[in-house]
Amino acid sequence: MRSSPGSGLAKAFCAAGLSAALFWGGPSGAASAQVAGPGDLVEAHQDWVVRCPAAQAATPVPRCEAVQDVRRRDGDGRRVIGVVVAHDEAGRLQATILAPLGVSLSGGVELFLDAGAVSLARFPFSACQQAGCVAKIPLNEPLLSAFQRGRAIRVRVRTDEGRSADLPISLRGFTSAHQRLTAPGR
Repeated sequence: MRSSPGSGLAKAFCAAGLSAALFWGGPSGAASAQVAGPGDLVEAHQDWVVRCPAAQAATPVPRCEAVQDVRRRDGDGRRVIGVVVAHDEAGRLQATILAPLGVSLSGGVELFLDAGAVSLARFPFSACQQAGCVAKIPLNEPLLSAFQRGRAIRVRVRTDEGRSADLPISLRGFTSAHQRLTAPGR
């Protein structure tokens, strides 16, 4: 269920400068993730952008990432939710979700595939920072398979009052972005 403009989550988003769930736009890739530096590899994969820093491109395991930000479409372009998929230090694939401030930390994030009503998984927030609250999600085989076959992942967050909002992440281009992350020579 999406939050209405009068709901607690929408008010919390407004207080944090993010506005209500009714104002989100579409994905904007890595336009806001990190500014690409000189020589960085940057590739568009539909709604995802793969970025490999040039400073690490020559190493055996470059720190490439697939990024998507969902931004408001009312003109200010602020991020509503962002996701970065990359390998962690141990080489495991992980999605890092950046949810807006004003969410219930104890509620964490819950993932749903497309319009499905069955939760794929729930993960806690690990920290909040000025840009938002972070949840780290290991992309094990079942979750990775869901990301590859779906059209969208809905990230459900809650307020302290128990209201919820579903924040959409497009999966258009995820499979090719993931293949680029795991390709030899990246």
